[in-house]
Amino acid sequence: MKSKKINLLKLLLTSSVAISCAILPVSCSLLSNDNDKKITIKNYEFNNLSSEYTIESKKLNLSFVNDGNVPYVNLLQMINSLDGFFDKNYINFSTNILFSELKITTKFGYISFNWKTNKITMPNTYYEYITKSPGKTNFNKYLKSKSYYSKDFNKNTIVIDLKKYNFDILYHNGNVLLPLAIFNLLFCSTNYYNLYFNGNKIYGCDFDIKSNVQEIPQIRNGKFQNSLIPNDIVEAKFNFTALLIDYFYGLKENNNINSFYSTISNEQKQRMLSQNPVISTKEYIKYLYNLNDLHTWVSMPSFYNRKDSSIAKDFYEYTTNKRERIYQSTIKYLKNNKLNNWVIQTSKENRELFEKYGVRFISNNTAVISFNSFKTFQNLNDNSTNKGFSEDTYLGFANAMKLIKKNLRNMKIKNIIVDLSTNGGGDMGAMQRGLGFITDEPILNKTYNRLNEEINIRSVEVDTDGDGNYKNDAYSEYNWYLLTGVNTFSAANTFTSIFKEMKLGKIIGQKTGGGAASILPVVLPDGTSIVISSNNLSVTMKNNTIKSIEGGIEPDIYLEYKDFYNDQKLLEIIKNK
Repeated sequence: MKSKKINLLKLLLTSSVAISCAILPVSCSLLSNDNDKKITIKNYEFNNLSSEYTIESKKLNLSFVNDGNVPYVNLLQMINSLDGFFDKNYINFSTNILFSELKITTKFGYISFNWKTNKITMPNTYYEYITKSPGKTNFNKYLKSKSYYSKDFNKNTIVIDLKKYNFDILYHNGNVLLPLAIFNLLFCSTNYYNLYFNGNKIYGCDFDIKSNVQEIPQIRNGKFQNSLIPNDIVEAKFNFTALLIDYFYGLKENNNINSFYSTISNEQKQRMLSQNPVISTKEYIKYLYNLNDLHTWVSMPSFYNRKDSSIAKDFYEYTTNKRERIYQSTIKYLKNNKLNNWVIQTSKENRELFEKYGVRFISNNTAVISFNSFKTFQNLNDNSTNKGFSEDTYLGFANAMKLIKKNLRNMKIKNIIVDLSTNGGGDMGAMQRGLGFITDEPILNKTYNRLNEEINIRSVEVDTDGDGNYKNDAYSEYNWYLLTGVNTFSAANTFTSIFKEMKLGKIIGQKTGGGAASILPVVLPDGTSIVISSNNLSVTMKNNTIKSIEGGIEPDIYLEYKDFYNDQKLLEIIKNK
C-alpha cells in the first residue's frame, strides 16, 4: 500500500509540472535537472555478509557520471533494494520538483536533498533510525527504559553544503542520485553497517570487519586490486574525508580542528592525492593516528592496494600515537604484575575460579570480579547461563554473584571490587546491565550529540535475574568499589562515570583513560575502512553544565599501578575508607 502511495505522489507531482509547463512553457527552463550529463548505469551482484540482517542476494545498480569512476546510487532505489536492512514501514519519500528537493521522512525525523543547491538539510540526525532490529543480537536484553529526557540547545537546522566538498546531488531523468560514499555515511555507517564496492561486486557487512576474517579475502577480491587509484577517486576520497571530519568527527574541538582543509599542509595534501595506493594509505593513516584518539583508526586498506595488504602487515609503524603507547605499556605492565603478584603465588583452586568466573577472593570478606570488556553474547537467552564471564558481561556477572553467594569456605563477603583496570570497553547495553547488579536505582546514561547540540538522558532498569521483574534485583547489600586505570576506556570509562555520579561506591586506582565518544565505522571512496569518534559523547551534567568525560574520571582513592594486585594494599584501603 505504501509503495502505491509513493508512486501516486510521484505521478501527481509529474502531472502537476507537466500541466504548468503546458500553460507557461517558459517556466520549464526554471526546473533544475542534470539530464545533460551522461549517466552510465551498471549492474553489480550484491551479497550480504551480515548475520544480523537478512538481505537477499540481488543485482544493484551503480551510476557513473560522464565516464568517471565515482559510483552514484539512485537514492530511492537503493533504500528499496536493501529491504532486509531498512524498515520501510517507517520511511516515506516525497519529491518536490518545483523546489528541486527530495525529502525522506522517517519515524523520528527527516532528511532532504536539494539537487539545485547541492545541500542536505535535517533538523537533527534522528532520520537515521530507519533500520530493522538486528536479528541475532539483542543489545537491549534485560533492559527496560524508565524515562527519557532530551534538551536541544540549538534549534538551528543542520545544513551540509556539498558544493564545499565538490560533490553533486544529481537529478537525472526523474531520479535523485547521490555518491555511494555519502549514501553509505548517512544511512549505513550510522547504523554499524556498510556497503563495499570492489569493482566486481557490492558487499554488505557489519561494522567490525576485523572480526570477519574469513570474509576479508572475499571482499578484497576485486578488479581494483594492486592498481593506481583514478584521479577522480583520489579527489573524492580527499573531499569526502573533509566532509567526514567537519560534520561527523566528535572530537573536533579537542583537536582544535576548525575544518579539515585548514589542518592539511600542501605536502600532506599532495601525498593524500597520490594515485599510488601505498603512499595515499600511509598518509591517511598518519593523519588519523596523529589525532591521538583511541576511537579513531584504520581497519582496512583501500581496494587499490594489494589483495593481501593489511594495516598490521604493511603499515603498522604508522599506527601508534602517544596515547596508544601509554595504553599498551600500562596494560603490559598490569598483566605482568598480575602474573607475578597474584597468579603465581595463589592456589590452584583460586586460579581455576578466576579462569572460570573472573572472581578472586582476597580475604574472608572481600572479593574481586574482573571484566576485560563489556560484551553481549550473540544468542543471549534465559538458558545461556553456562557462558563464561569473557563471553557475556551479564551472564558473567550473574555467575560471579552466584559463586560469591555460595559462601565458599564459610567466607562472609561484604565488599566487592569490580576490576576494570584492563577493561577497554565494549557495547553500552552490556555496560548498563553490569551496573544493574550494583544498584536497583534506574541507570542514568547521559549523552550529548555535538552535531545536534542536544543532550539526552535515558534511565533504564535491569532485570538481573531474568525473571521479568525489574524490582529489587541488585546486590545492594554489599559495599561496592571500582579499580580503574588508564586502560579503563570507552564503555568502561562510562561505567565509571555513572558509578561516580550515582554515588554507588568508591573508585580506587588511577584516572581512567577516557573515550567519551561512540564509534562510527566509515568506508572512504576507494574502499579504505576507518573508524572515528562519532558525534555521540558520554557526558556528565550538573546545574545545566555539560562536561565531556573524554579526559577520564579521577579516582576517589589513588593507588600505584604496582599495587593493583597487592591484596593487602586493597584491603587496607577498604578498611580505612
